[in-house]
Amino acid sequence: TADLSVEEVVALYHEICAELPKCDIELARKTRANIEYLLRCQKLGKHRERWRNYFRGAMRHPLIVGKCRKRDGYDEPWVADLPWLSVPENVDVLCGGRQRSEAA
Repeated sequence: TADLSVEEVVALYHEICAELPKCDIELARKTRANIEYLLRCQKLGKHRERWRNYFRGAMRHPLIVGKCRKRDGYDEPWVADLPWLSVPENVDVLCGGRQRSEAA
C-alpha cells in the first residue's frame, strides 16, 4: 500500500463526500494534525480503501448528511465537514457504530 498523504485524504473526502462542505486544501492546523494522527493510527492508517469506506459509511449516516430533524434555533439541519470527520473521537464513534444518545 502506497503511503497516503493529507492532501490525498482531502481529495477522497471531496470525491466521496461531495454533498458535504468543501474543505480548503490549506487546512486549519488542527484539522491537518488530526488527519496526520489518523494516518498513523491502525483504524484508518495510510490505507486508501479504509478511508474510502470511512467516508462512504459517513455518507450513509443521516446525521452526517443533514437528514435529521432541525433543532430549535437552527434554520438548517447540521451537516458534517472534514474538520468534524477528522476528529479522532468522531472517527471512533463512526467506525465503532456507537452513537451518542440525543437525550439531554
